[in-house]
Amino acid sequence: MKLDQSLLRSFPKVLLHEHLDGILRPQSVINLAKDAGYANLPTTDPQALAEWFHQGANQGSLAKYLEGFTHTIAVMQTEEALERVAYEQAEDLSKMEWCILRLALRQSFIPETD
Repeated sequence: MKLDQSLLRSFPKVLLHEHLDGILRPQSVINLAKDAGYANLPTTDPQALAEWFHQGANQGSLAKYLEGFTHTIAVMQTEEALERVAYEQAEDLSKMEWCILRLALRQSFIPETD
């Protein structure tokens, strides 16, 4: 049986495993860095930052790939930042008609609260 593209697009979509620290919007990284006083981003231009993350993830180098997480984890150190990132990911996937999302976050990345 051959399935056409329109039929496949109409099916519900499920993302079973996504790391929260790997899905931030570039503009959000910039805003959160400013809020956190984090000054180590490679650029503060959203398009250039998106390209920087893309290049690092596609060089065939684990070290280059992991370098991006240094920045995303650094800006996700408050409850408010975590909430914003999770909300934005759900919002983005909703627009693409994803119906189930399972996010993963290592407990060591969660800020301690009193």
